[in-house]
Amino acid sequence: MWNLVYQGTIQGNPVSMGRPRKGRFGMYTAPKSAKYMKDKVLELKMELDGQKPLAGPVKVVLTFVHKRPQRLQKKSSPEGRIPKVTKPDLDNLTKMVLDILTQASIWNDDNQVVKLVCEDYYSNKEEEPHTQIAIYMDGGNV
Repeated sequence: MWNLVYQGTIQGNPVSMGRPRKGRFGMYTAPKSAKYMKDKVLELKMELDGQKPLAGPVKVVLTFVHKRPQRLQKKSSPEGRIPKVTKPDLDNLTKMVLDILTQASIWNDDNQVVKLVCEDYYSNKEEEPHTQIAIYMDGGNV
């Protein structure tokens, strides 16, 4: 049985983890990815305020909500959100959030994640872009 231990939201349009690039002086992370990560790690650390890292297996549920493009403004969906099947890829978005959570010391390492559920959408007409995060700890049965 999984027990909810953290639920939060990262405000702003989701940003994917850029591929490491080789520069004149070695490898580096794309500037947009590095800035987003740095800003969001600081925000999350302030929110957690010295909380101890989780120990043991965790389940992570991520929902990425992107700004709806102009071409889809008139399109409607029963749920309000429209599934997003364009770049950036879901795996790169997920990698960014897992790295942010690791650097913010939610857990010791993202290898503790044993179950991962991810969804990628364009926003409904009223909501702002964001990333929803829910983290669950194993309550005895994995």
